[in-house]
Amino acid sequence: MKYVVALFVVAAVMFAGTTPVIEKMYIDDGTGMPGTDYSGLRDGVILDSAANQLTLALTHQECISFNGTADAIAVVNRDYQVSGVLNVHSADGGLSFWMDDWSVYGQDFGPGRYPTAIAADAAPYISFPYLYAGAWGGGGAQYCSGGWYSSAWDPAIDLYPGNGYVQTVIGKEMPNGNMCFILYGTSPFQLYYRTYSADLGTLLGQGTLSAAATYYWGWDSNLNAGIAYVFYCDDALNIYYRTSTDGITWTSEASYTMVWPNPYTNNSINLNTGVNAVVTDAGDPVLVFDNRNGDDGTYPPYSKVYVSTASGAACTMVSPPGQDSEYFYTGITAGGSSVGVIFCCPRNNLDDSLTWLDVFYNQSDDYGATWLGATNQTADHTWRTSIPQVAKRFDDTRNRAYMIYGYGIGRNIDLMWGYDNAVYPPIYILFQIAQVGIEENKTEIPKKLALNVTPNPVHGHAALTYTLPNAGNVSMRLFSTDGRLVRDLAHGSKEAGVYTVNVNTSELASGTYFVVLETAGKTISNTMVVTR
Repeated sequence: MKYVVALFVVAAVMFAGTTPVIEKMYIDDGTGMPGTDYSGLRDGVILDSAANQLTLALTHQECISFNGTADAIAVVNRDYQVSGVLNVHSADGGLSFWMDDWSVYGQDFGPGRYPTAIAADAAPYISFPYLYAGAWGGGGAQYCSGGWYSSAWDPAIDLYPGNGYVQTVIGKEMPNGNMCFILYGTSPFQLYYRTYSADLGTLLGQGTLSAAATYYWGWDSNLNAGIAYVFYCDDALNIYYRTSTDGITWTSEASYTMVWPNPYTNNSINLNTGVNAVVTDAGDPVLVFDNRNGDDGTYPPYSKVYVSTASGAACTMVSPPGQDSEYFYTGITAGGSSVGVIFCCPRNNLDDSLTWLDVFYNQSDDYGATWLGATNQTADHTWRTSIPQVAKRFDDTRNRAYMIYGYGIGRNIDLMWGYDNAVYPPIYILFQIAQVGIEENKTEIPKKLALNVTPNPVHGHAALTYTLPNAGNVSMRLFSTDGRLVRDLAHGSKEAGVYTVNVNTSELASGTYFVVLETAGKTISNTMVVTR
């Protein structure tokens, strides 16, 4: 079912800043919420069980970032209770643990909006626009001076004080180590840059990249290629770009010739949520956009997703074929010789399909020359997924990309990102995108049901490893010696294989516990001794 586009207004209230809380946790397969089926997550991590529903609303912002040198992921989101406060979450590339830094930005200059995470070599950063007197104002940035996983965040700096009508602030680490922030203002339409030293202590350069940029398209800095590109366009969809290696000296404005596809009689481009750009390790930009049917006045519209790999070259459609398809909300990633694109499609036959969006992914392993074919990454999800974002750096070591998306953002409430705060708080999940077109590595099928606890006794974190000789529903629970249920550790449908659940025992009292595994009518158990 399709809907007419709805508009909404966001109001803001000022609150005092708060001190970040340091918390480090190990992955438990997302079973922290009993009664919810997370079996389809694969290597998913629940990052924030109470995030603001509008965090991911604009896909050209970048709430997730991956750095291959640090092998680290940074995610930023607006807070659930105080929508102008920003929380930061970080994890290693192997998703073996993650950390939550709450209230990193405490509305020092004004309520934060549409934040961006920056995964630099040495530390994470964030950047964001903020509201001023209830309207679009300036832009800010913040640096974790203690380095990755330290939770030692310096106070925010004001990149553009006052009422500058700034709506987008996206920062990048430059090839020479400088930190450059691109700010997009709308009154008048202008594109600015502010470049700082790595510690954000020294302003090294500032200026206007374009005084006539009606729309920001996207920008990326590729440290392997040693170059950064910024793309923007005017009302007539003439695309321009500038490049830099240090964020201080920029090349003159140049035109990018887009050979627009014409799949419909009347074609349109959504320049708020449908466009972006990435720079490959070869130093070449790749642009992505969704091409919509301009005669379709309903929402979501009929649309297709395309990439452009060179100025003047024909575009390639990366979404599945079909004239009546609805593929939109794009994101793009690149690393090694790989380029990946994510996009959304409404879950079929739902009255509120806008708030249940399946996430598709297509990948090229030759810099965008050929594509493996789009696959639905959330087809097996039985919960309501919503707008995703993908880290612009592809993990070519593990041959995978990382994305974050919302769960439970809309439950038959309204047309946009509405939800019932009391009943359905939004959850943000970090997700490993499966490789397209290549069968995942298969392990040998176990011959018997088994359950092991390592280490045992345990002080801190334990790995509960179980083997399934046959596919089936699984339930793993932790009990005290008096039979009281302490924790629901795992449940859901599993294929035959070997699985590990990581358990944080820091909140458990010293003593003996029983780990009970049930599947296919069989029950086995093991003891776990917790020490202090």
